[in-house]
Amino acid sequence: MNIKALLLITSAIFISACSPYIVTANPNHSASKSDVKAEKIKNLFNEAHTTGVLVIQQGQTQQSYGNDLARASTEYVPASTFKMLNALIGLEHHKATTTEVFKWDGKKRLFPEWEKDMTLGDAMKASALPVYQDLARRIGLELMSKEVKRVGYGNADIGTQVDNFWLVGPLKITPQQEAQFAYKLANKTLPFSQKVQDEVQ
Repeated sequence: MNIKALLLITSAIFISACSPYIVTANPNHSASKSDVKAEKIKNLFNEAHTTGVLVIQQGQTQQSYGNDLARASTEYVPASTFKMLNALIGLEHHKATTTEVFKWDGKKRLFPEWEKDMTLGDAMKASALPVYQDLARRIGLELMSKEVKRVGYGNADIGTQVDNFWLVGPLKITPQQEAQFAYKLANKTLPFSQKVQDEVQ
């Protein structure tokens, strides 16, 4: 699975980067380049006739770009980005393996791409919700709640329905928190085994 680079949640965008900044000798020149970059990113949102924020996490440093910077600290449902933590919990607690094939039940699904047998990796690439709902049901409400709280993911509130809390709430997370989470996964510093973090990467 490859989820290091780009995360999309509602109308906000988060990026987690693992490489260090290149520091130039001329701070004024660096600031100017940064301003130009910020303006370019802002214009991308404007040209798309939408509002959003891009959060970049490098080490302990975060930077936000876009045309609605307040979104960086605003909570949203994690939606598809929760697949990362869902997979980590499921693999860590042996509720599935990376080679296991989740069988399609033959019923019509929202997208034709979902209508087939898939591994967790296949489902991650296709953003196949039914597979990750199946995994969440295997994990169960009690263990899922315990793990989400242990990791400190967003507001850590999953409510009483184990297979849709990341889509409709009550679980919520900010772009800043999501970027931090993805950065830790990219650098394998989350409270999961190195093997499992490697597998989810």
